[in-house]
Amino acid sequence: MDGLSPPARRQLLSALVPALSHAECHLVASLLHARLHVDFLARLPLELVAAVAVHLPPWDVFVCRRVSRRWNELLSSPDVCRRCYSAYYEDSPPISSSPDWPALFRRDMKRQLALFTGRPYSKLFIPYSRSLEFDVFPCCDGRLVLQPSSYSIQLLSLLDGSSTTFQTENREAFYDVRLSQTAVAALTTNGYCHLWNFKSGEHGCFRLPSAYCGHFVIDQDFVAMSVGDNPTTIIIWDLASKQAREVQRASHPVYLFLSAKHASLTVADLIPYNGVPIDEINPDGDIKFSQIVGSTYSLSGPTPSLHHTTTYFKLPPSQPPVFTQFRLLGNHSKRNTCVLALAQTWDRLDSYQPQVPPFYIAFIAHHPASNTQTTHFYHDPLAAESDYIYYELQHIFRPDTVYDTRRGRVYNYRDRNSRTYEMSEVETELANYPIVGLYFGFSDPDPVIEDGDLFSDDDMFFGSLTKTGINAWCFDEEVAPVNEVAEYRTLRAARAMQRAKERKSRAEGGEPWEVPCVDGAL
Repeated sequence: MDGLSPPARRQLLSALVPALSHAECHLVASLLHARLHVDFLARLPLELVAAVAVHLPPWDVFVCRRVSRRWNELLSSPDVCRRCYSAYYEDSPPISSSPDWPALFRRDMKRQLALFTGRPYSKLFIPYSRSLEFDVFPCCDGRLVLQPSSYSIQLLSLLDGSSTTFQTENREAFYDVRLSQTAVAALTTNGYCHLWNFKSGEHGCFRLPSAYCGHFVIDQDFVAMSVGDNPTTIIIWDLASKQAREVQRASHPVYLFLSAKHASLTVADLIPYNGVPIDEINPDGDIKFSQIVGSTYSLSGPTPSLHHTTTYFKLPPSQPPVFTQFRLLGNHSKRNTCVLALAQTWDRLDSYQPQVPPFYIAFIAHHPASNTQTTHFYHDPLAAESDYIYYELQHIFRPDTVYDTRRGRVYNYRDRNSRTYEMSEVETELANYPIVGLYFGFSDPDPVIEDGDLFSDDDMFFGSLTKTGINAWCFDEEVAPVNEVAEYRTLRAARAMQRAKERKSRAEGGEPWEVPCVDGAL
C-alpha cells in the first residue's frame, strides 16, 4: 500500500471490499469508526476544557458528564463548573464559592433540565374555592399571591401550605398586584400603591398622581411604575426611605428594568428612524420603529440621574422598519428580562396581495451588575399560525424557553426545538387513577386556563388554576410539597426508567451516545 499511488490504492480497496466476509466487514467498520472518531476533549488540559465549556449552557455541560468517566472527571472540576456557570448567570454569585457547591450545582442543573424538557419532578394540588372575583398572579420563590376578593390579597406558600392575608385599613379594592422575593405590592382603585414586606411585617403606601398606571414592576422593597401620557412620569418608591422619586420623560416606555441591589432603573424606549422616541403606544395599532434603546438612571441619590444609555438593537436604514402590536408576552422582574412579539414588514409594488410579515420573538435581558445587556431575536412560527397565542413565560435567564399551554408544548428558542411537555402526558395517565373529586390540571373536563389563570416561578413551579383548586408542578427534585400528589412522582419515575432502558439498548446496539434530542424543530 505504501508503494502505490493514490489512484492505485483506491482501486485496490474497491476490489478488496467485495471479497470481505460479513464478520470482516464489521471488523473493518469498527476499525474505521475508531480511526475517524477521536475524543479530543479527553486529551485537552483542564484549562482548555474550561474555555470550551463557557460556550455551552451549564445544564448541557452537566448532561455531557454521562459520555465517559474522563468527561465526568473533567466536566465536574470546580474550574469548569465555575466558568460555565458564571458565563450564563452573570448576575448571580459563583456557585463554587459555597463549600457544598457540587450538590448545589447538581441540584440546579437537574432543575433546569426538568424545566427545559417539560418534565417536572412532582405535582401538588391545593383545593381552593374560586369566587367570581378571583384572580391569580405570578409567584416568586415558591410563594403565590391570590386575590379571593376585591378587598384582600393572600400570600400562599406552595411548599408548606401556609398563608398570610393583606388588606388596607379602609378596605380599598385592589386591581393589580406584584410579588418580589421579600414584598407584596398592590395598586388600589382609590389611587394608592401599598407595599408589604412579608418577612419583616413593615408596611407603607403612597398616592399615585394618576389613575392610569402603565408598567408596574417590583424588586425586593422597590417599586417602579409609569403613569400618564405625553409626558410620562416614572415613579420609584422604596419601603426604606418611603420617598417617591420621579423621572419625567416625553416618550412612553416599552418596559422598565428595576434593580434594588444596584439602585438603578433602566427605561427601554422604541425609536423610529427619525430618532424621536415614540410618545404613545396604542395596544390595538401597529407601532413602527427601528431600534430599542435603554436609558439607565442611578437611584443612589435623592433625585434619579441619567447614568448611561444602551442600544438593545438597531436596524440599518436599508432594512424595513419593525412594527408590533405591543404584545408584552411576558416578563420577569427578578431576572430583569422582558419578551416582545415583533414583526417586520415592507411594501410590495408588484402585487395586490398583502405581504405576510415575518414574525419574531425578542428576549431582552438587562444585567445591572455589569451594565450590559443581552438581546436574542428568533423567528417565531407560532405567531404566524394564529392571530393570538397566549404564552406563559417560564424561565428566561438565557435559555429563552416558552411554555405554550394551548398546544401543550415547551419551545426552546435558543436550541431551535420544541417538544410535548411531559406534564400533559402524565396527567392523562393520572386521570385513570381512582381519585374521587380531584381534577388534575389540563385533564380537568372544563379547565379554566385563560389570561391570568396561569402562574410560574423562576425555575421551580409552573401551575394553573381550575374550578376545583390550584395545580402546580415542581421542577426541583428535592422539594416535597405538603400537598403533593404521590401518584405523579411514581408515574414520572416509571417513565424515566423506561427512557434509561431505551438509552442502554441503543448503546448496546452500537449506536453512538448523544444528548437526548427533542421531537420537533422551530
